[in-house]
Amino acid sequence: MYTAAERNEEATREILNIDPKSLIEREMNLTAASLLLQNSDNYQKGIELIELAPDSIYTAHEIVSSILFGIGKDSLSYQVLKREISENPKPHVASYLRYSILADKLDSPPNMLEILQKGIEDYPENVDLMNALGYMIAKHEIKDEYELAYRLLEEAVQMRLESEMIWDSLAWLYFVDGKPEKALAAMKIPLSKPIENSEIAYHLGAIYLELGDLEEAKYYLELTIEIDDDENSVLMAEKLLEKIDSGR
Repeated sequence: MYTAAERNEEATREILNIDPKSLIEREMNLTAASLLLQNSDNYQKGIELIELAPDSIYTAHEIVSSILFGIGKDSLSYQVLKREISENPKPHVASYLRYSILADKLDSPPNMLEILQKGIEDYPENVDLMNALGYMIAKHEIKDEYELAYRLLEEAVQMRLESEMIWDSLAWLYFVDGKPEKALAAMKIPLSKPIENSEIAYHLGAIYLELGDLEEAKYYLELTIEIDDDENSVLMAEKLLEKIDSGR
C-alpha cells in the first residue's frame, strides 16, 4: 500500500522488517528489491533479496540490471550489465538488447561493436540484435563494418517485413553510405504508417534535405522536435533547420 501511494521511505521501512523468505513465498521479492535498490544504503540488501529467490532463467545481475533500468538508474544498470556480460559465458538475449540501449549513451563504439557481435554469435537468429548491431554501425558510421551491417539489416527486414524500425535502420545505412535515393526507397514502410518516433522523423528530414526537397525536409525536421522522444535527434533536427533557414 505504501508503494502504491509512492511513499517509498515508509515502504522501505516495512520491507526491511519482513522476513525475506516471506517476501519470496508471496512473490513480492522483485517489487521489494526494486525499492531497496533505489537507495544506496539498502542496495546490497536488494541484491541479497534477489539472490535468495528460486532458480530463474535470469541471473541475479540480469534481474538487478533490469530493475535499475526500469527505475531510471541507467548508469548503475549499465555497470551491472557490463559485469554480467563479461562474466556470463552466454548472457540472456535481453541483456544484450538492454546493453544496446544503454551503451549508446555510456560506452564507446568499439566496445559496443565487440559486445553486440558477441551477442550475434550467441543468438544468430535474433532479429532485434541484428537490427541493434546494424543500426549501431550506421549511426556511428563505422565504414569498415558497412558490409556486415548490410548483411544483418537486409536479412532482418526480410524476417520482419512490416517493421518500420528495421527499415529505418537500413535506410540510415544507405544514407550514411552516400545513397540517399535508396535510403528514401527503404523508408516506404515507415512512411506508410504514422510517424511517432523522433529518430525516424529526423532521418526522413535529413534524407529529404540531401535530395533537395526542402519542404518535406522542414516538415519532418519540425515533426522531430514536436515528437521530442529522442534528445539527440531533436538537437540534430534543430541544427539542420538552422542550416535551411540560413540558406547554407
